[in-house]
Amino acid sequence: MHLSDFTILTGFFLVLFGTPFLSKKESIRAKVLSFPRSRLLAFILMITGTCWFIFGHVMHLGEADFGEFKTIIVLISVCILILSFFLTKDFLAVRALSILILLYSREVLDAAFLQEPSARLVLVSIIYILISVALYLGAYPYRMRDFLTFVYSEKNRPKYVGFYFILCGLSVGFSVLSY
Repeated sequence: MHLSDFTILTGFFLVLFGTPFLSKKESIRAKVLSFPRSRLLAFILMITGTCWFIFGHVMHLGEADFGEFKTIIVLISVCILILSFFLTKDFLAVRALSILILLYSREVLDAAFLQEPSARLVLVSIIYILISVALYLGAYPYRMRDFLTFVYSEKNRPKYVGFYFILCGLSVGFSVLSY
């Protein structure tokens, strides 16, 4: 994919992330608050992350990049996937989301490499912020629960958070017009 495709996709993901915060329905609020400990989302996101890692990265390793150990790397990845549901099942959805953000960030930064600085400035800045958040939440996944509890502890706060993410997503999406 090209840098402009990733810019639009990143903007779309930010808008998609901010949209549930604008809803006043109690069912959506409950689903957002239950995200960090959702077993179904942990299952879906962990499998997606593992498949992306295996088929997107491991299968393309060359001899100089430990390519002769592909089978061992795949086995270790599958073992980590399976054991994570038994050993680190608490907040696994947050950890899986962090994995997906980091894998996505690598693709975006690869596409932005050697592009004009003015063209990639907005997208790369947002991506580095997402990387920092993903590393933090990967290490302290319970902070996502704390953040969501904080957001929903006041009546208007979810609306502000939702507008912020939507505004960021739209600004990233419209920055593609400057390319």
